[in-house]
Amino acid sequence: MITGTADPSERSDDIAQLRQHLGMPDLNYQDISLLVGVQQALQRWPLLGESCRAGAQGTLYAAAPPREAVSS
Repeated sequence: MITGTADPSERSDDIAQLRQHLGMPDLNYQDISLLVGVQQALQRWPLLGESCRAGAQGTLYAAAPPREAVSS
């Protein structure tokens, strides 16, 4: 049996069914395995983390000046 390879869309259906079964439509579910995967990716590729932080602050392209047209 292989574990941890379920399609995320299938897991979200499972969570929706659980919410319905428990009668708790506002059940706040956090996919911890997804969060761990994101943390591992950010540790593996630090530049990815920097670009995510810059994008969240709205400064992703602010450091580079706009390019001018090159005339030939």
